[in-house]
Amino acid sequence: MSITEAKKTAIRRTIKDLQHFFSIKGVQVLEIGSLGTVVAEDLLKLGAKSVICSNIKENADIIESERIKYMQLDATKTGLESESVDFVFGRAVLEHIDHIDCLRDEIFRILKPGGRFYLDGAPMWASPTGHHLWVKTPSGKFYNFFENCPLHNWEHLSLSEAEMVKVLLSRGIESEDADALTNFVYHSSFLNRTLTSTICTLFKEHKMLDIAITKDCFAKTPPTNLITRFNLIDLTTSRLCIAGRKKFYEMEPNTLSFKHLTTESWLRTKLVLKSIKYKIQSILKSRT
Repeated sequence: MSITEAKKTAIRRTIKDLQHFFSIKGVQVLEIGSLGTVVAEDLLKLGAKSVICSNIKENADIIESERIKYMQLDATKTGLESESVDFVFGRAVLEHIDHIDCLRDEIFRILKPGGRFYLDGAPMWASPTGHHLWVKTPSGKFYNFFENCPLHNWEHLSLSEAEMVKVLLSRGIESEDADALTNFVYHSSFLNRTLTSTICTLFKEHKMLDIAITKDCFAKTPPTNLITRFNLIDLTTSRLCIAGRKKFYEMEPNTLSFKHLTTESWLRTKLVLKSIKYKIQSILKSRT
């Protein structure tokens, strides 16, 4: 499978972040959401003993080798034996897999005590490009969220379906293509449309998981009308990473929480202050 330079860069970023939390030397890794062997090969370079690539789809373009094997499975119900896995790795999965609580519980079930996991996702649903546009339209054109995107930041949250079609038509998109793009944004099963805050809460509330969360912050201020509907973390978190360890017992001290990082946190503070300003202005305007 050929991959773009943008995807190669994203993979390198994930691998770098993984090393911030864990060493995988000598462990067997279960990779979920595999689309090829590029990630698996990088994991082997980091010292992984072997990698099981997996995907819910039958054809995931995996060429097996002595240390790379493929399994077709659903990450939320793998069918693997309990406490049989050393490490679970999932790149760009948190925005796609439905029922994140089931994913969390299944990872907990199959991990050995002390076993670890690393998951990330981008762009997250409420972020500026959270529509994750990735569509080949009836006209044969390919639209995606990072190179050829006809939607502006946060429009998937602020526009209704009818409004989106109208906006796309006004930007020169053909009618059938506009319908296809709109249908993808609001109805495609490619996305789970789960908020960052919801995902974080689901993992934090599991008492037998020791976790660390990192978020990449988008620097621009969201539209005022969205600030009143969504929290700022959801609107500005473009990339979410969750690293975790299965505890041996519930009262075991957490060891990963000190690595809780938020990229460019000063920008988050700046945006919070701006959102407060906009809310005050809106209140004052409504009274005049």
